[in-house]
Amino acid sequence: MQPNPEMLEVWQYVKSLGMQIIITSDMYLPKQFIAKLLHKNGFIDYKHLYVSSDIGYTKTSGLLYDYIKRDLSMQPSKILHIGDNYHSDIIQAQKHGFQTLFYQKIMERYLHEDKRSSLLYTHFPKDLGASILLGLKALHWQKKCLNLIQENYWENIGYEYAGVIGYAYMQFVAMKAKQHDIKHILFVARDGYTLQKIFDIMQTDIQTKYVYAPRFFNLIYTLQHKNDENKALAILNFLANKYKDIQNLKQQNIHSSALEILKNNQQIFENAAQEEFGLYANYLQKILETMSIDSKNLNTKITIGMVDTATIEFSAQNLLQQTLKFLCGNKENTPNIYANYWLYWGYEHIRNKLPPHSFFSAQQYLSSYHPQRWDFVEFLLTSPELPIKGIDSNYQPIYDDKPNKHELKRQSVYPHISEHAVLFAQDIRNIFGNTNVYFSAQLVTAYLDYFYENPTNEDIENMDSIYHCCDNTHDNYTPLFTQKIELKDFLISYKKTKKRLLQTDWITKKQSIMLTAFDLIDVKMRGIKNIELHILPRFPPCFNTSIQLIGYSTIKFSIGRTSHE
Repeated sequence: MQPNPEMLEVWQYVKSLGMQIIITSDMYLPKQFIAKLLHKNGFIDYKHLYVSSDIGYTKTSGLLYDYIKRDLSMQPSKILHIGDNYHSDIIQAQKHGFQTLFYQKIMERYLHEDKRSSLLYTHFPKDLGASILLGLKALHWQKKCLNLIQENYWENIGYEYAGVIGYAYMQFVAMKAKQHDIKHILFVARDGYTLQKIFDIMQTDIQTKYVYAPRFFNLIYTLQHKNDENKALAILNFLANKYKDIQNLKQQNIHSSALEILKNNQQIFENAAQEEFGLYANYLQKILETMSIDSKNLNTKITIGMVDTATIEFSAQNLLQQTLKFLCGNKENTPNIYANYWLYWGYEHIRNKLPPHSFFSAQQYLSSYHPQRWDFVEFLLTSPELPIKGIDSNYQPIYDDKPNKHELKRQSVYPHISEHAVLFAQDIRNIFGNTNVYFSAQLVTAYLDYFYENPTNEDIENMDSIYHCCDNTHDNYTPLFTQKIELKDFLISYKKTKKRLLQTDWITKKQSIMLTAFDLIDVKMRGIKNIELHILPRFPPCFNTSIQLIGYSTIKFSIGRTSHE
């Protein structure tokens, strides 16, 4: 239990006035237990404690008030009774002559203010995890209202969303680690950055390490471009920046496709890929050594866990497994990677024939049951690092030295998100200790969907600047929630643009203004020689004319609907 900061402040104020404090409770818990809770939370130095389970009378029936009057031998009109149950604390107290003050429950006030939490309360009425989550959020909200904590937008997103889903997922990972006696876990960048910090709060006997194993590495080391020119070009550009002979090949074959260059110089690229893989193997070897794993004596008795969020081709798992095999030098003695995922996006593997030692936080995530905006999950569970481009000769990551504005924006806001996500996990640990707090897959999915379906103006304003990478070479980015719709889109096709924009609630202020303006003014361009300008096009026809310009261009001007509409 946590103290109500409002009531604690009232308590201290009353004590400063030298007034006596009497506590009444209809709780079924023993009086001694309640007294300990009060003392633990700072409610000390009171005169009397009346508990229904101890006395045998309740406030609900009104009999406890009669008992208090007899015990205190005081006029009830001189006693102010404060309570949050209108029947037992107010009506019944008034019937027995007490002065009363109704104190509305924090949760009731909070649910009235927060639509998304109200939806959670309505749809998960008997879910213990939902009750705990709402209680934590209500307490957090109250502290902000009282200025006991100061948060910016991104810190709040970190606490209320990244922290919640990170903690829920790490509970699953902790369970799997215990089931399989896993003592070492690798958290895959960048999704594992905050997850590792949360997991370390929950666990003390499992060694964890943050490791780089992006899909791009697999592409470079295996050269499996699958006849995709973009992937082949990514391989060519990366290796050309590191190897002089490949740079020369690129310059000498400037008119050839990347696929042709790779095909015609296969051995050169394979040699470079093997050298890059060797660097990665040495990098992983160093990682294992920091976890007290002897890379020269690897065997199947060593259990190594891995944490990622989602997968399509199991690339990180395969890369780590292949690297262990390379380090081991003996396939039969290679340790298995026990990989943990939130969900599987791919279609190549039949549900019952997924790669061995792969675990998913909820089986329904293998179907279509998952958050509507998975990109939001990846944004919440990322890192402040820039995209990694390789491993150097000192076995350190090589970061993108020319990041785009979208990566720089994410880099600027994410430290706030991560710090407060970890704070949420720490709060749960402080409140509940070693007691497991479980948030179900259905609860977490609904919780994320309610955010997407019910944005506030503050959400739209802040999230409009967040873009998500949609390829493994970090070349293409799309808005996380809002749509990239500008003035020219309205000019080219107003109806289609309006229809597209109104399909979501994530409409920016600028887009709202354009919607309003184009409902008042409709501009149609039928080629460069025919321009139509309609004022108030939704109103009855009022005025209509055409103006012939030099060069046979025509401007049609109307107020109200045109006659043919």
